[in-house]
Amino acid sequence: MKGGVAIAAVCCLAATGCEKPPHVPSDAHISAVEQISSTQAAIDPAKAALICKAGIEELFKQPVASMKAEPITGGIIRVSYRRSSDNTLWKNDCKIDGDRIVWRAVDASPGSGPGRWRDDPADGMVTYKINGDRVEVIETF
Repeated sequence: MKGGVAIAAVCCLAATGCEKPPHVPSDAHISAVEQISSTQAAIDPAKAALICKAGIEELFKQPVASMKAEPITGGIIRVSYRRSSDNTLWKNDCKIDGDRIVWRAVDASPGSGPGRWRDDPADGMVTYKINGDRVEVIETF
C-alpha cells in the first residue's frame, strides 16, 4: 500500500453468542449484504448494524458479543458496549458510506454528546468488505 499502513481484521458476525442489535430480525445474516455504492439507496439498518459492530470491534478491540447496536436517525447506528476492564459504558455512532465505515464517539466525557465524524482526510480510513458470512474491516492511515 503506497504511503500508508493498513490494519485488517476479519470478524465472523454469525458466530454463536453474538448479540443481535435491537430492531433486527433474528434471521438477519451478513451474507445477504452487498457492497453498496454511495449512489445507491441506503443500506438496511440490520445489515449496517452488523457492519458497524465489526468496525467498532476493529477500532477498539472489543468483542462483538459485548456490543448492542440500534438504528437512530438518518442511517446512523449507535453501537454501545461495556468495557470489561473497568465496566465503563462506551458509545459510538456509525454510518456506512459506500464501502467506508464512518464513526464518531458519543459522550466520550460524561454528557459531552456526539464528537466529530472521523471523515477528515487526516483521519484513518475504515473500510469493509463482505466475504461470505464474514466482514473484513481494514483501517488505513
